[in-house]
Amino acid sequence: MTDSAQGRDVTLFVGAPTRLGTALNDFVRINGVALRAGGVEPRPNRLVTKALRAAIGGTDNGASLAVLLQVNAGVRPFLSALNGLGRPTTALRKSELFPEAERMLLGAAGVLGHRVGRVVLAVEPIHSLFLSIGFDDLAERVRNTRWEVLYEVSWADLAREVRAAFADTEIVVLTPFAVRDGATPLLHYLFGSVGFELADEVAGVTFLNAARTADQSTEVYAKIGIDHVTTDLLNQRFAEDMKAMAAMPGVRVM
Repeated sequence: MTDSAQGRDVTLFVGAPTRLGTALNDFVRINGVALRAGGVEPRPNRLVTKALRAAIGGTDNGASLAVLLQVNAGVRPFLSALNGLGRPTTALRKSELFPEAERMLLGAAGVLGHRVGRVVLAVEPIHSLFLSIGFDDLAERVRNTRWEVLYEVSWADLAREVRAAFADTEIVVLTPFAVRDGATPLLHYLFGSVGFELADEVAGVTFLNAARTADQSTEVYAKIGIDHVTTDLLNQRFAEDMKAMAAMPGVRVM
């Protein structure tokens, strides 16, 4: 089946590796058989990010990515590029959350834009993200970064980069509140009827338990050196970013 015949049938999850984002990638990786039976072809991060980097860098002329896009008629590919914004080890360099994001997003749009109908972006307060990523060298960078710099890091700016790269594509932003009412609304929205069915099964319960943000109050200072006052400020900034993203054309915040 040709690309033109298939149309813009691809959902592209570009990260970030938030608690919910990682849970979503695990859901895609673990539940492949059930998703395929329901008309969704899941491609997990370990395949997608590697193929994207190869296609963007021109090392395989997009051959690996083309294989991932080969699906039967009526089947919708779900590409989970958990590290699609850049390698987690590079986070918070040059006062940017993901310094590779613009290059990765523009590159992904260049090789996939004709097929992508929806881009999914996962976000959470940045102190929570740093805990979710969990690398020791990142924790050290956070400890050595002034709170004013952390406060200026903006998810809304990143969403604008996504919007610029995929100008006429639906953008879905997944916040921790996306699972406030359980797994069903989110999984149904992303995967259709098969997601609705899986939400009430072990797969959905496992996803929900992994996606929900736990109480991190004792971890934030111990692991990354951010005190309660700075945490409150970063939560405030996150609320401002959510409001800004919700006001962007073609962007749905969940």
